[in-house]
Amino acid sequence: MTKALYDEFGLQMHTAYAALINQSSLDGFDALAHIMNVVTTAASKDNRFKDEMLYLNTGIATMNQIANKCQAGLPLKEHESAAIGVAVAAIDRVLPYMDVSKLYVAMNEVRNG
Repeated sequence: MTKALYDEFGLQMHTAYAALINQSSLDGFDALAHIMNVVTTAASKDNRFKDEMLYLNTGIATMNQIANKCQAGLPLKEHESAAIGVAVAAIDRVLPYMDVSKLYVAMNEVRNG
């Protein structure tokens, strides 16, 4: 992945995460969930990232648990934001090593269900 693309992807992810943590909302939730789903879909098909998948799956499970809370605009608990933060950090670690074409395919898989 090129540095510029990695920076753009990371900026979107960290902006969505910060928005979700600072003011729980459906917009922040949806933005971060999309990024997490795309990266997890791509990473799950690459054995190099099998150790990071535990963190990604835990983050996604936490996102599933907080969906209604975010829709209501309720603040997240510390353990919820921490679990999501660990997943975001895992994405930061794997993203530079991911194949852009695999991310693109994963994005279309997520988009098309």
